[in-house]
Amino acid sequence: MPMIMHTGDLHLREYGDERWESLQHLLEAGKEQKIDLLVISGDLFDRHIDAEKLANRFRQAVNGAGFPVFILPGNHDREAYGGGRYFGEGVEVITDPAVPLECGDVVFWGLPYAPLEESEIIKRLHALSEKAPGGKYNVLLFHGELLEPRFSRRDMGEEGEQRYMPVKLSCFENLRFDYVLAGHYHSNFRIWQYPAGYYVYPGSPVSVTKREKGRRKANLFKIGDPPREHFLDTFHFEEVVVELDPFSTKNPLERIEKELEGTHPSSLVELRLKGFFNGEALGLDERGLMRKVHQAVSPRNNIRVLPPEFKDISSILDDRLTERFMEKLNERMEHQEFQKNMRDMFVQALLEAKS
Repeated sequence: MPMIMHTGDLHLREYGDERWESLQHLLEAGKEQKIDLLVISGDLFDRHIDAEKLANRFRQAVNGAGFPVFILPGNHDREAYGGGRYFGEGVEVITDPAVPLECGDVVFWGLPYAPLEESEIIKRLHALSEKAPGGKYNVLLFHGELLEPRFSRRDMGEEGEQRYMPVKLSCFENLRFDYVLAGHYHSNFRIWQYPAGYYVYPGSPVSVTKREKGRRKANLFKIGDPPREHFLDTFHFEEVVVELDPFSTKNPLERIEKELEGTHPSSLVELRLKGFFNGEALGLDERGLMRKVHQAVSPRNNIRVLPPEFKDISSILDDRLTERFMEKLNERMEHQEFQKNMRDMFVQALLEAKS
């Protein structure tokens, strides 16, 4: 059975930028994983004008990849594929839902993006399902919005409040699609299983906006097996939040360095410092601590230190009332998280009283 790599939402707009590099990385990863097909489920290009600008470069990138590329038009680039434009050797664009593509014993159907209501989408899905042959695997490429509880529309990127090809998972329960390889949601790799198969959002392979935080992924699987996430070494945003603890004996700089150890070299890290610290114990005021932080991260050019949200409370900690409160709290031997919450509430109350 063929090995498939599934992605979407690259939103290409410039040659050589992070988004373009993610395309090159996907092609290289496809070669390394010996895939039989790369599927791009919509919004390969950010706008149709970007497709015109990058068509030659795209052809050069995919020619000689060693595997075909199937593309589905999305809401951003649905006008990019008219006029029989040639996108490269082995590249096929599904512009007609009635004309599927095949790869071995697998039939690929596509529902290109169109501004449709849910009832019309369901009608078209049923029409495609009726044509799906038995005895083969049927895969649907879809670019739209899954209306499921606890699934935030923020996950799709900067798309505003408009609905984009909305469907419910229940729509696929009686259809003959073994896989729905979807695009449109940017943030995370997500899988839902329904009686006939799997519905998958791979997330964008590169951070298109700051909402796409964390290392990016693609969907890499062999037909007949469950979809699975494949980590990519592409540009992405990461947020590291370090909450300082004025009652800890550990140097906060050591904590910050430890938190940054796990960040990926392809990321742009936003470092956020919160909470309270004991400046007297550290021998540092707020300005001095920030200077030390900037010095510690300066060797790495992919870290951005955000304006601090911490406060030096050494004057409060030197108060006799604080000492007595801490003694009583420690005597109770409550859960560690409970003690921390009580300390924070006490410090906040003292700060408000002194102000």
